[in-house]
Amino acid sequence: MVRVLGRFSIWYLLIPFYALALLLTFVTPKLFTSIAFDSGGVASGPMSSTFVLSLALGASGAVGGNPATDGFGVIAMVAVTPLVAIQILGWLYARREKKALKEGK
Repeated sequence: MVRVLGRFSIWYLLIPFYALALLLTFVTPKLFTSIAFDSGGVASGPMSSTFVLSLALGASGAVGGNPATDGFGVIAMVAVTPLVAIQILGWLYARREKKALKEGK
């Protein structure tokens, strides 16, 4: 919604978030990476497309924007959010697990 109201390019958000998701796959345990990518597909399903896309198109029309271009990429942002969030959780889990193993020895 910030992008729709701020009227800047979707690429300023998509490229960093997907790059972060890709980089996190190398430092996150495989279990968390698998769960993250699976939940990214689920999050961008029919319910999200119906409600979030409609909200973005309505907000774009209300502020005088072009709904055809402003709504582009909204679902991609919905899909990347669980990728980044769950992988960060997995990375934090792995860090804490390593710390606990060091303290236990």
